Amino acid sequence: MSNYFHNVLSVSGPHYELEHFVTRNIQIRRDMNHSLAGKIPLFALNAMVPQPADAPLDWADEYWGCRFDTDSIVTLPDMGWNSHCDSIRFAFLTVNAPPYNWFETVAESFPGLHLVMSCVCASSFYAVAFDAQDGQVSWPECAGRISSTTTAPTLLPKRHSRPSISLPLTPTASPSPAVS
Repeated sequence: MSNYFHNVLSVSGPHYELEHFVTRNIQIRRDMNHSLAGKIPLFALNAMVPQPADAPLDWADEYWGCRFDTDSIVTLPDMGWNSHCDSIRFAFLTVNAPPYNWFETVAESFPGLHLVMSCVCASSFYAVAFDAQDGQVSWPECAGRISSTTTAPTLLPKRHSRPSISLPLTPTASPSPAVS
């Protein structure tokens, strides 16, 4: 069973840099499961960090930090975007992990923006928040159910110092995949 992560991303900073962030992170998605896909620009992890057509199965885990691109329909109005705003905030789902590696790439690419992302997985009792300023990522919050019998790895990449929280191997609640 997949764990769905509900991610909320807030981005603020100078208007011109925020506009660049928005344009780099939207694309016309080819997913035909949704009526809007293929018609209007939608938020996609793949827009900023494109997945090669011949990518191995673990590519997304390595470059985005999660199993697949978001399946959420997030339009420019959903982001709170308008031509003169200096901040946006929106929610999206990912599978099996928060998109930490994508977040790190975005933070490095947009050092003039302040990014905050909170990620919650109800089925595994796990929550984490990432904060990025000046291109540097920190973990101000991390919580999860810790058990001496839990052997699942933490979700954050190995190349960084990270909080020591483990996920339970057996989820006890079903995730709600709806994003409002």
